[in-house]
Amino acid sequence: MNLATLNRWHRTIQLLKARPRTKAELLDRLQDEDFRTSARTLERDLAEITQALGLPISYDRKRNQYTLGNAHGEDLTEIQDKLQILSRLSQSGDVATQLVRFAQKPCLRLDPIQPKGGTEYLQPLLDAADRGGVLRLTYQSFKRQEPRTYTFEPALLTEWGYRWYVCGYYQERAEVRVFALDRIQQLEQLEAPKEDPQDQDDYRRMLEPVVGVTVQAGAPLLEVELRASPSQMLYLQSVPLHTSQRTDGDRVFLTIRPNVEFYQEVIRLGKEVEVLAPAEVRQEVARQLREAWAVYAD
Repeated sequence: MNLATLNRWHRTIQLLKARPRTKAELLDRLQDEDFRTSARTLERDLAEITQALGLPISYDRKRNQYTLGNAHGEDLTEIQDKLQILSRLSQSGDVATQLVRFAQKPCLRLDPIQPKGGTEYLQPLLDAADRGGVLRLTYQSFKRQEPRTYTFEPALLTEWGYRWYVCGYYQERAEVRVFALDRIQQLEQLEAPKEDPQDQDDYRRMLEPVVGVTVQAGAPLLEVELRASPSQMLYLQSVPLHTSQRTDGDRVFLTIRPNVEFYQEVIRLGKEVEVLAPAEVRQEVARQLREAWAVYAD
């Protein structure tokens, strides 16, 4: 089981979820979207989707169409979310194969907290980022009452905290923006792909020194020193706060541009982690903790 197969399964389910389709229609759509498939591969996929995920895909000989039935009490959106999670594990083929095999069994529980929507935009955004497309993106920010429309050139997709994000160039403001996929309401292609797509390495370098995806203009690159409790140190060594993380005894060192996600992570750890330096980062954590305490103080 590899990433290509899981992504092909996911797209096949999306197509059948929309409406019944003939084999020729499925093949045409998959091949148009650059999925390497054949009639034989499609037949095998349909059989394996039914067996592994418990999705009843039936063939209507009279209409020459495949139909997706009920998912044995499990919502189709949840099935699609499972496939997205499994795709992330595809670098270890054996692990992904076993998880798909047990996806419908009670002995496997994947995290039920997933963003509501957004994964349907993964494929068109990836295509646009790869080929240099320009899109009209309608976006509902949590900070605004009404959605706004942006002329946007996607460059890089990334994942953080149960959400997918897309980084790219916002033409109207001539600046880089990051959008959460679950808040996108509509995408529309405006221009044919450019001959010189954006350099994804520029965006990777932009995100490299931050925790999460928030890039604050002018934020300095700092050497942050933390002190962790013995038990918390074990967790931090298992899952680092950042790729730059280094440890020495009870100390944790990060080379980062402190942002919203960094402060959220540190405050989430409570008394298990203390910021020692630099002073401005320690003071900011203390300020936020005082404000939190004021909410509960009588």
